[in-house]
Amino acid sequence: MRRQLTVKDEAEEGAGSDVQDNIGTVMDYPCPNEQVDGPNYTFRIGAPEDVELVEIRLDGGEWIACRKSQGFWWYDWESTQPGPHTARARARRASGALEICGVRRFVVKDRVQC
Repeated sequence: MRRQLTVKDEAEEGAGSDVQDNIGTVMDYPCPNEQVDGPNYTFRIGAPEDVELVEIRLDGGEWIACRKSQGFWWYDWESTQPGPHTARARARRASGALEICGVRRFVVKDRVQC
C-alpha cells in the first residue's frame, strides 16, 4: 500500500522520493513498548533480499546506516539516557524504492547502582 507524502515526509525523505509504508521491512527488536536494559542495545531489522541499505533514526535524530549480517540488519546503540525513546527504520531497495517502518516506542530502564 502506497502512502501519500506529506510536507513533513518530503522534508524528511527528500522531495519526490518513492516512499512506501513498510512493505516487507520490519523492526524485530526492540518490540513495541519493550523495556530494555541500557546503556547498550542492538536493534535488529528484517528486510527483503533486494534491499541495499537500511538506516535507523533514534529519537528523531539523523538517519544512521545499519550493518548487514546473518540475513538481518543491525545497529549497535549506546544510550546514556534512561526513559522513553523512539526508533524508526527505512530501507532502500535496489529499484530505488524507499520503505519506511512506523515509529517504534521503547523504554531504556534506569540502571540500578550497587
